[in-house]
Amino acid sequence: MPWGWIAAAAVGAMAGSRGGGGGSISYPDLSPEEKQILSQYSKILGVSEQQLLDQANQNAEVLGLLQEVSGLYKTTEVAESRKPDTESVTIDTVGIDRLMSHFRSANSAGARNVTQPNLPPQIVAEAQALAMGRGGVVDQNKYYAEVMRLLTQAKNDPQAALKYGLGQRVVTAGEVIPAHQQRQLDPAAVEALKARYAEIQTIQDQIGKEQAERTLRALRGELPVSQGLMQRKAQEFQLLKENLGRMGHKVDGDTPETAVATSTPAQQALGEFRRTYGLLEDQERRGEIATGYAPAVSYSPGGQALGLLTGAQSYGPGATTAGNAGLLQGYSNLLAPYQNQRVGQFQADYQNSANRAGYLRDIGGLIGNTANSYLLFNAMRQPKVA
Repeated sequence: MPWGWIAAAAVGAMAGSRGGGGGSISYPDLSPEEKQILSQYSKILGVSEQQLLDQANQNAEVLGLLQEVSGLYKTTEVAESRKPDTESVTIDTVGIDRLMSHFRSANSAGARNVTQPNLPPQIVAEAQALAMGRGGVVDQNKYYAEVMRLLTQAKNDPQAALKYGLGQRVVTAGEVIPAHQQRQLDPAAVEALKARYAEIQTIQDQIGKEQAERTLRALRGELPVSQGLMQRKAQEFQLLKENLGRMGHKVDGDTPETAVATSTPAQQALGEFRRTYGLLEDQERRGEIATGYAPAVSYSPGGQALGLLTGAQSYGPGATTAGNAGLLQGYSNLLAPYQNQRVGQFQADYQNSANRAGYLRDIGGLIGNTANSYLLFNAMRQPKVA
């Protein structure tokens, strides 16, 4: 049978597939440029992390200062204390693996005599009880399976490991918290602040009520004008009356509203005076309406200082974190072409490997078909028996 040329063809095809770039799938190594970018990326992440820690410390300091300035907190001394102890279980996984390996080797499927290589007595007793059959005879196969199951359970369950003596309970002492000062809200200060706010609110409500009533009187025209305007009106009326008298125009009455003149020029002068001051009084009332209710100015002790402290946080270490984020994005953009190139290389390697597998399948089919054809040809050449 000409197997030699078939094998040669197969080897040649395989060599050709390798020459075409086939082989196992592998990930391309990072280039020096990529390693440098990743190194810079890592440095910036480290700087950003430290800045965030510094910002957290500064925030804690500002918070403490704000609490102290507010007057609503009291400082108490906290004595040294210790957190509760914690218990854990350390499983002897190495010892369990060793027991399982020895037990498996000593009890091979071909010659199972259930040898017990230093098994814990609890496991032996429990496995025998579970494998006990009729007549008090232990089923060796079931006993073997139960031992392996219990060992596996002890390997994964801390309580089972303690039960079978394959684990150790470890007690870790609680952390010691040193004596320190602690700020807490002062209930008395909070109640006093609430009382002050209630008092201020009552005053503001009263002011609002009086201002609303004043606005309503202004709308009705019942609101008296200011004393200044009234004094100015009286003074100018006296001047007008004297000027008209010097010109021979007599005016009777002490106020513009009660004044009476007999001559036409005096009557015209009085009418113009009344219209002028009527407009001034209406203008003053309209100003009162336009102003309306203006709430009382709120009072906040130390408000400016607290605002400055709050604004100072904008200049803390965390203020540059946003800039670092932009820089990190820039490095990510730099890595993008390299990443695309690596994806293309990996896909090409994967395709070459797939092509190589296809070549091998074709070669296998060729060998099989050739062998079948050869056997059929030889069968046809055999002489027929009469």
